[in-house]
Amino acid sequence: MTAAFLPSRSRSILDMPSPIAFSSLGASMESKLIDIRLDNMRRLFSEPVANLKRVIDVAAVGSVTDQLHRKLSTLKQMTAKVAMHLDSTWRAILFQALERLLDPEDWDRDFAMPSEQSFSTFLRMIIFLHPTKRPGLGLSPSGHFLAAWRSGEDRIVVECLASDEVRWVLSRTIDGDRESGAGKVQIHRIPDVTEPYDPEPLFTNGDKILA
Repeated sequence: MTAAFLPSRSRSILDMPSPIAFSSLGASMESKLIDIRLDNMRRLFSEPVANLKRVIDVAAVGSVTDQLHRKLSTLKQMTAKVAMHLDSTWRAILFQALERLLDPEDWDRDFAMPSEQSFSTFLRMIIFLHPTKRPGLGLSPSGHFLAAWRSGEDRIVVECLASDEVRWVLSRTIDGDRESGAGKVQIHRIPDVTEPYDPEPLFTNGDKILA
C-alpha cells in the first residue's frame, strides 16, 4: 500500500449512530439483518450507476470549480436516494464533510475528481456495516473515498473502490503486540477478514467526535 492511501485530506468526521455492535454480525438475528442489508445494497443505485458514464461525461466539462460543484451536487443526490438508511444528523454532517473536501479554494489540482462509483461503495459499506463510531472521511489522489476509524493508536483505513470493492489497512495492539493487516475484498467480507484483529473497539463508541 502506498503512502498516497493516507492523504492529508482525510480530515472530516462523520457519524453513524446505531445500537448494533460490529462484532455481533455472526449472531442469528444479525444474520437476518445482513441479508436485509445485502438486499438493500443490491437495489441501491441501480439506475444511478447505470447512468454514471453520462454523469461523468457532463461533470468533466468546464472549469475545476464548475466540475467540483457538479460533483458535489451529484454526491448529495446519491446520498438523498438512501436517506431512509441514514440518521438525519449524520446526513447533515456528511454533506458538510463533502463540501469541505470539494471546496474549490482548497482543492489540490493534482488530485483526480471524486469518483461516483467510489462514493456508491462508501455509502453501501456504511449501510452494510452499520458502525456506531464516526469515520473520518477523505479522498485519495486517485479520487477514491477513504473512511478511517481510530481508537488511540489503533486504526483502520478503508479505500472505497468501484463495484463494492475496498482496500483496507489495519493496525492494532493486541495483548501488548503490535499487529497489522491489509487486503482487498468485497464489502460483505470486511467483518470476516478483520475478525482476527478484534476490530470492535475501532467501530464502536460513536457518541464522541474525534478532532
